Amino acid sequence: MKYNNSLFFIYLLLVLLIFSCKKENDKPKDDNLVVNQNSPIENVLISTKWKQTHTFYDTSNYAKLNLNLWPLSSTIDMSMDSCSLASKIWYHSNHNLYTIKGMPCPLLDPDTNLVGSWNLILNDTKIVFGNTDTMDVLEINNNFIKLWYKSYVLDSIGSVLYEEYNMWKFEPTN
Repeated sequence: MKYNNSLFFIYLLLVLLIFSCKKENDKPKDDNLVVNQNSPIENVLISTKWKQTHTFYDTSNYAKLNLNLWPLSSTIDMSMDSCSLASKIWYHSNHNLYTIKGMPCPLLDPDTNLVGSWNLILNDTKIVFGNTDTMDVLEINNNFIKLWYKSYVLDSIGSVLYEEYNMWKFEPTN
């Protein structure tokens, strides 16, 4: 009888060992999944390189109230130099902002230049560059980026002469 009890305990121990061992699964555990936490707007920004196509400004209050209608008859499209027109902006997923030199840029300029950092804030309604310069997001989609900001034109002693509304427009490029 003692022999049967010993066999029984050995058998029980083997059964417990077999069922207590976890089967390894090829699928990752839920806590190991990497979840993409980028907002849809952030995904658009980092999806491609961008080329600045326009720098607009306007001083009218109508322009500020109707940014979605830009360019208006009062809106001035600032001329951009050939280097700026040919260069690209790269919103990297690590939140660094780079410029990539275009063809007519000076040879001594670096091909890729770290400009600083960028971050979307306030539910993607504003973008901060280098933790200091903030622009309002008018629209970001797969076809263009429109950012705007208000600036002040000062006289020689620092008094405000007038407010100026500025918009930068970018289009995707390869």
